[in-house]
Amino acid sequence: MIKNMIKVLIVEDKAPILWSIKKKVQNFSPDFIITGEAFNGIEALESIKKNQPDIIITDILMPVMDGLKLIAEINNMNIQVKFIIISGHDEFEFARQAMKLGVDEYLLKPITQEALNKILDKLSIDIARQKSNTKQKLISEFLSKEVNLKEFEHNFDDYESYYVVLICSGSYSHYSLNYSHPHNFSISEEELQFLVSELIPHNVFFWPISTSKLNEMLGIFCVPKNTEFPQKEVAVLLFNELEKQAFPITIILSESIRKLEDLSKSIWSLSDSLRKKIVFGHSSIIMDDQMPSTLYKKDAVDIERNLILAFKAKDRQAFMNELSLFINTSCNLRYTQLKLERQLKKYLSLLIDLSMDLQTDDYQYDIVEIVMFNNNYPTLHENLTTYFGLFFQQQIQQYSVKPIHEVIELAATYIEEHFSEQITIIDIAEMFNLEPCYLSKSFKQLKQISPMNYLTQKRINVAKEYMAKHPSMKLKEIAEIVGYSNQYYFSRIFKSVTDQSPSVFKDNLTDL
Repeated sequence: MIKNMIKVLIVEDKAPILWSIKKKVQNFSPDFIITGEAFNGIEALESIKKNQPDIIITDILMPVMDGLKLIAEINNMNIQVKFIIISGHDEFEFARQAMKLGVDEYLLKPITQEALNKILDKLSIDIARQKSNTKQKLISEFLSKEVNLKEFEHNFDDYESYYVVLICSGSYSHYSLNYSHPHNFSISEEELQFLVSELIPHNVFFWPISTSKLNEMLGIFCVPKNTEFPQKEVAVLLFNELEKQAFPITIILSESIRKLEDLSKSIWSLSDSLRKKIVFGHSSIIMDDQMPSTLYKKDAVDIERNLILAFKAKDRQAFMNELSLFINTSCNLRYTQLKLERQLKKYLSLLIDLSMDLQTDDYQYDIVEIVMFNNNYPTLHENLTTYFGLFFQQQIQQYSVKPIHEVIELAATYIEEHFSEQITIIDIAEMFNLEPCYLSKSFKQLKQISPMNYLTQKRINVAKEYMAKHPSMKLKEIAEIVGYSNQYYFSRIFKSVTDQSPSVFKDNLTDL
């Protein structure tokens, strides 16, 4: 069966009128097929159970079971169907009752082709949107194991193969729901769906899915039977469109998936491949079966040796020169983010070994965050220079002359007063002459929340206050006031914190 087919059941006790309606439906579009004809409500119910129509066109006054009773019975069956009732001028009261039962449209006798076309055109758009939303919901529920495979397959039996695409904006995020990640996806699901729909064959369906990582977006291509899908060409076209963003874009595409039960496995595989293969600071397209490039030709032993010599000699300039050499080498050879992090952590471990009294684990965590929160080599170079500069000059115990609890209170006050600005953990650490990981760890011990989540909570609380005090203020304006330049990103953060979208939150305030 063709994916876009809309099934129609006609219920009319007078055969000539039924045949006339049938012909008009067929004249409207070949995508509309008549799956049932019934002369009363009882016959209609049997046809509905068998064929599951999308649209029911029914007369009101019929023998055995009239149209009103039929509509009431169908409503009790809890199925998604659009009703069009047929009524005469002297049946207005019946038509009014039908509308109360949730009927979508009504037609006055005699029925004209123009009047029917107008209604079918409107309902076809509603049905397409409804089916798309239903399938997208089922995909999300299936992936989270909230719906069984049998129910899922029933709604996707028109498709022969599937492809999964994973899109990452900026660097790979090691954490879920990372509110402070600077490269969070600025394109909504609706915008991505519209963009992709312009690039794929008309009968291929695409459903975008937000993930727990705010800088990633999943998409599933559903390909009907006997349809050729140029997945690599589509990936390139999508890549060219998304690359116009300010951050590097990584697209990773699966091979063809034939079994629905393999979708979850494929998504996990893509996520793992992204972690291993994403190239830092560069946009790229990765195929799931593609192996990471062996680009690491530079012998890192010389850099390691020279870093150690400079550190022992307390030669800061020589140390920074060697660090710059490593960063330039990484950029030129297109290191993966994983390779970059591992190499930097190795260098840091060597320095910590020389310091003797420092804990390695916390500092390793620092490197991961610094790489993750940058999206290009110039800013990475700048932040690594700052970080290693602090490390080079003094040990962690010497970073603060004040008791740490006093510094944390000052940091919290700074966040409270500057929440509307673009703040990173590195900014706060530099201000109080602390190493970023030490600041985060101490802040969380004293406040039971990380500094960046503390910032997020402050922003959301202020946003709530503005919504309550200024109900007419636009969400875009509120987002900018609390430090978010992108309204869509603000909405995602707000919902992840409150379990409500900003618009729903505002509506609930109005209802109080």
